[in-house]
Amino acid sequence: MYPTVPANIAAGPLSTLIPLYILQIGGGILDVSYALTLSGIMSVLGVFIWGYVTDILNKRKALIVFTYVGTTLLIASLFFIHNILNIILVYSIISFVSAASATPLNLLVMENGAKKIWAHDFAKLQMFIGIGVSIGLIIASAITGFTSLENLIVVLTASSLISFFMALRLIREPKVVAKVASISDNIHYFVARLAAAPMMLIRIPHTPKFMHIFSFKGIRGLERSFIIRFYAVSFLFYLGSSIFNTEYPAALNLSAISQSGVFFIIILGNVVQTIIFYYYDYFAKGSNRKTLSYSALFARGSLYVVIGVVFLTLVHGKLFDLANIIFFTSASGICYAIYYTTSYAIFFDSIKGESRGRTIGIYSTLAGVGTFLGAIISGGIAVSYGFATTFMFAGLLMFICSGLFTFLPKIR
Repeated sequence: MYPTVPANIAAGPLSTLIPLYILQIGGGILDVSYALTLSGIMSVLGVFIWGYVTDILNKRKALIVFTYVGTTLLIASLFFIHNILNIILVYSIISFVSAASATPLNLLVMENGAKKIWAHDFAKLQMFIGIGVSIGLIIASAITGFTSLENLIVVLTASSLISFFMALRLIREPKVVAKVASISDNIHYFVARLAAAPMMLIRIPHTPKFMHIFSFKGIRGLERSFIIRFYAVSFLFYLGSSIFNTEYPAALNLSAISQSGVFFIIILGNVVQTIIFYYYDYFAKGSNRKTLSYSALFARGSLYVVIGVVFLTLVHGKLFDLANIIFFTSASGICYAIYYTTSYAIFFDSIKGESRGRTIGIYSTLAGVGTFLGAIISGGIAVSYGFATTFMFAGLLMFICSGLFTFLPKIR
């Protein structure tokens, strides 16, 4: 797991660095929207494709090493590119290549530990990844405070190269090779894995089976009503979150916050979110989970609207910085983490054994579609109506989610 730390030191800041880099060389918010949308699509495609490649080759170490050396070369190439289209393309390729390590890393956890400790080991893997991302954001904030994004790219390249050498030395091929499982093969593993980090391979079913999972066959009454409404909430949640998150770094930078300041605000949100996740049991196992869920959604929507008002009133200087630090940290740190933990707990407790596989599959699909659509349409809203309206619209979607969540039927 150790090579994942420098690998994510390199990869963690990219989703903020790319928008800032595009703006620095004269691009606009539509270009930022295109870059993040294409990156998301390539990442999901990569998880599927590389998962099959992993099964065919049965070479865990080779794919991980390939990921790290490929990512190193691609990040390094950004230093020499000053064309917006090429930056977008390279970033999308980075997202595709970096996905190659997801499945073999997960399988190595399975193949090197007993089944009863999988959840613990997956959480540990996610902890290493989270540490890398946090360190990367801190480094990015520090470097951009006194030098350029180009120099940050050099540092990230060096970190990615370190992960390559560490993987060569530390990773060993397992003696027992496991196959990639579909969600229906081991639902308990899937749920544990999804809770640890929502990035894994889901085997694509044949067309008849694919159509069958949307038929709700065998799901009736309150469970059917719950699932349909939860789907609607989830789709709108990821749509609104993507609309906000796609434009927010660019909005900060275009509103006179330095590149270092943008990274710093994102760091604070990530740190607060991690702290809240640490107290997962307190939120997920309480009797007031539903109240916490729709309250967190309503609070997140209110904070999005308030952030929109801050941009609309054109508050300047330290007051503008402080407002964004407080409101963004609360929305993306506290509110997101509480909603994520409580809603997932309600969801998994409410769906029955036979329907869990297809139910989770549809949920993952809707979450991905919502994220992609949000990234696509956010640029158009921002260009036509401004950042304030964009953030307020995202807040409105959170309000709708909160209202829908209050009407979720209770399943015993």
